[in-house]
Amino acid sequence: MIDILTFPDGLWRATRARFSAVSRALTATGPFAPRRRVVGPVDQRWQIDLALPRLDTDEWPEVEAFLLMLEGQAGFVRLWDPQYERPRGVAAGPTGSPAAFSDGFGFTDGAGILDGGGAGFLAATALAGATVVTLGGLVASQTASLKANDRFQLDGLLYAVAGFGDFASNASGQATVPIWPALRQGAAAGSPVSFSKPSSVFQMTSDSGVDRVLPMRGDIAFTFLEAPEALMAPDIAA
Repeated sequence: MIDILTFPDGLWRATRARFSAVSRALTATGPFAPRRRVVGPVDQRWQIDLALPRLDTDEWPEVEAFLLMLEGQAGFVRLWDPQYERPRGVAAGPTGSPAAFSDGFGFTDGAGILDGGGAGFLAATALAGATVVTLGGLVASQTASLKANDRFQLDGLLYAVAGFGDFASNASGQATVPIWPALRQGAAAGSPVSFSKPSSVFQMTSDSGVDRVLPMRGDIAFTFLEAPEALMAPDIAA
């Protein structure tokens, strides 16, 4: 069984966290005709460039310990994009009870904050390689159920709504949306979909890392690449 680490929540306050959509294709140029052939994309995955702020003496040992456990490129870690913690659209609506701010206070009228996005499900079976899926469990009859580039997690993997504009839900709470990347593996109808902190599994692109974590040092930078081999393992669908 593959062990997958989770980045310490208390340290998840990056000064830079860039999630890039990386597509790779095969290209060839004919020897006699100036025609460039492109096949693909043959590879689609997320890449993260992460930089941590200056750490105090109680924090940097935790990062160092985490990197030791990760063992460079050999380890796996589940990460989510802090810029897309929740969808911009209504999605499945707010969940849970209202929460206060980190200082314990709410709004002046006593209201708190609800976790937006919630959870839905795959409304129709989709085959590996699909670029369009139908999601269910959404708030019904919303003109902006999901918006361009909203993120969701399906079978432990991260996907983005790839089209422009807003995507409406019907009276049954379903919406059909284009996705990126193409579906990694087939998914059955009813498979759970999460819109809150959607994540995927990543590996570091270098075996170095621990040597860069020094007391009080700021802007510690790491690069993680989505792990395509691990994505197909059934024991990571969480």
